[in-house]
Amino acid sequence: MIDKLTTDDRRILAHARKWLPYGRFGEDVLVEFGLTLDGYAERLALILDRPAIDLDPADREALRAAIAARVPDLTLSRSASQRTTRAAAKKVAG
Repeated sequence: MIDKLTTDDRRILAHARKWLPYGRFGEDVLVEFGLTLDGYAERLALILDRPAIDLDPADREALRAAIAARVPDLTLSRSASQRTTRAAAKKVAG
């Protein structure tokens, strides 16, 4: 199965790469994508988890670092289902 990016995924990735030199995501993600900054970071993390995307490894790691700075509790190397499970466990633990 080929894990293709959607049009929105490509737009988010292009936006993140554009803002990467500035060390942030830009404040326009709510207007541009309908996402909060944390939601944008989580969506970008899911995109970066896909092995099929053509992205320089250094850019991938720099984007992961930017995400980690924005959402420190987000586990970047796990699948979406594992992230969801971890988030649910944190809520239960309180």
